Amino acid sequence: MNVIKLNSRPASHQIDRLWDHLVNDPIRHGTYMDTMPDDKHAFLEPIHRGTMHLWIVLLDGQLAGASWVHDIQPYNGAKSGWMASYYLPSARRKMSQQALIAANQAAMDAGIRHLFAGARHSNFIAQRFAEGGGYQRLGIVEDFGWFEGKLDALTLFTLNPEDALEAWRQAEARAAFHRMNPPADIQTVVGIVDQAHREI
Repeated sequence: MNVIKLNSRPASHQIDRLWDHLVNDPIRHGTYMDTMPDDKHAFLEPIHRGTMHLWIVLLDGQLAGASWVHDIQPYNGAKSGWMASYYLPSARRKMSQQALIAANQAAMDAGIRHLFAGARHSNFIAQRFAEGGGYQRLGIVEDFGWFEGKLDALTLFTLNPEDALEAWRQAEARAAFHRMNPPADIQTVVGIVDQAHREI
């Protein structure tokens, strides 16, 4: 049986290895929004602002990926945030929903008790993974954000059904922001995506 552990104080070499995998993974541009930073320091900067919390995921003691909660804000006497995860290709098939369940618990232990998640509407694998990790599907937010150079829909999830209205409120606010703030150079993003598709 695989042993999954989360570490909220990873070593710098673990962060470096994780980032190298993430930015060079061909699935990146289809799975994550185009507005995800290309620079490691820009990606981690929200941690210092207190709006993101990251955990390294270890599988049998080896680096397997990471889970992070972003867009953290006060809500209902606690905090809310959006769960995201990335797993290394070598570990992807070995990871179970227990990794996401462990990340949910780690977030709640950190005071982030209202958790939301989203997956690109066409990413059925991520949607099934979210549901397996305890999230409930709420519906679709049209033109939520930029994926592969175009606006695309997001399937919205909440961990707690009683947070559904807040999940919709935050999702619509984030979507409005994304629509008004496309990536700085859409053509560069499209070129990167086309190159990644040729390499798959």
